[in-house]
Amino acid sequence: VLKRAAFEQKTRVQPSVLDMELVRVFSTTGFLVDLDDKDRWKLRLGLNYTYNSQPNPGRVPSDFVSTVSVMYTRR
Repeated sequence: VLKRAAFEQKTRVQPSVLDMELVRVFSTTGFLVDLDDKDRWKLRLGLNYTYNSQPNPGRVPSDFVSTVSVMYTRR
């Protein structure tokens, strides 16, 4: 299974130019498994993380979202 699997991780930090105390962080982590021999179909198990240093009133600064996706690559 590990020969047909891959791990991906992307992080973006977005500071505000006008307010140095405002920072947003976006992170995407995923585990991809090939479902066929031609590398067209993949199963992706993912976790998205969002952080806002100054959330709106009544909101929490951090949020996690888990995803399950079936992806197809057209060739």
